[in-house]
Amino acid sequence: MKNEVDQFIGLSGKAIKSLVSLTVNRLEPALNFMTKTNWSNVTRVGDSSNYVSTLTRIVHHAIQLVRQNFAPAHYRVFCDRLVCAFVPRFTSSLYRCRQMSGTGAQQVLLDASVIKTLLQDMLTYGLEGEKKRKAASQAFLDLVNAEMLRPEGILKLVLTEPENFADTYVVLFEGGNLTDFQQLLELKGFGKEAPAIIADYTSIMRATGLSLETQTNANTEKSSDSADLQRLAAAGQNTVGSMKNLFGRLSNTIMDSNLQDRLRISETAADMLKRGLGSR
Repeated sequence: MKNEVDQFIGLSGKAIKSLVSLTVNRLEPALNFMTKTNWSNVTRVGDSSNYVSTLTRIVHHAIQLVRQNFAPAHYRVFCDRLVCAFVPRFTSSLYRCRQMSGTGAQQVLLDASVIKTLLQDMLTYGLEGEKKRKAASQAFLDLVNAEMLRPEGILKLVLTEPENFADTYVVLFEGGNLTDFQQLLELKGFGKEAPAIIADYTSIMRATGLSLETQTNANTEKSSDSADLQRLAAAGQNTVGSMKNLFGRLSNTIMDSNLQDRLRISETAADMLKRGLGSR
């Protein structure tokens, strides 16, 4: 029984990883649209941008499908991993954006707030009453908030005045480096002020005894494997018959042609599940 539970956990983890990857890939075109928008020409802050509506639609559709076919423990792991996979993509896309004006940065900051709420609500989306209360998790909210600190910080930095840019960067991005600092200068679009701002940054770093290059502020994915395994193990205490039923339902759902068209799911996850059934 222990071997079967271990296989169940491993197979479930691979299926979830595949679904997360497929979902994030579907979100990529919307992020590309964001990077190609000329944010320096934005003259007023309005409702959230069109690309955010696209992100919202895709995420809602994906989480509905996963929730219908996975146990709650597996669904929670999917949500955790989707947050940790998507937010770095969003952050990377910010670096690829064209120069932002102050108003443009304010608009993207509003967009980021809507995206943050979208992610925070994933566990409880579509639920009401007692079901919603039971699904809520402060730990999940903390995860989303922590992941969103960097993209929110980037946009707040772009809104900073030249004389405060270096100081604000050091405060917002502990462990930053000169290369990253210069990239954000370009995003802000500083011209003749740039050399003086870089001089301010190097002066601050030397005064504090920190290296300009050995530090890194790369958005590293948090290791949530331990918590994920605990949730999968809890779900894996079912009988072998229950595990077969779960694999069977999910395999049939993924192989459904309509589902593949809507979520562009490859046969990879379904093949994993079919192999899992065949080994029982």
